[in-house]
Amino acid sequence: KEACYCRKPNIGLALQAKEVFPDIDFSKSIVVGDSVSDMEFAKRIGAIGIAVGMGEARLSSSFYYRNIWEFVRMS
Repeated sequence: KEACYCRKPNIGLALQAKEVFPDIDFSKSIVVGDSVSDMEFAKRIGAIGIAVGMGEARLSSSFYYRNIWEFVRMS
């Protein structure tokens, strides 16, 4: 079975979004997620990775919040 280039941490979906919205600047973008693949995706597109939750993602993120509510309050 062929792997999909669109599944994280691959950047296929980001590149598709860039085609539709060419003004997207990944270096000024934020990826919020709870998985290591979310943080790897952020790194691969040059975005800031913000991890939420207690999973391993917090170890590889630029910023970490215990939950989404804490992130929203601090934003």
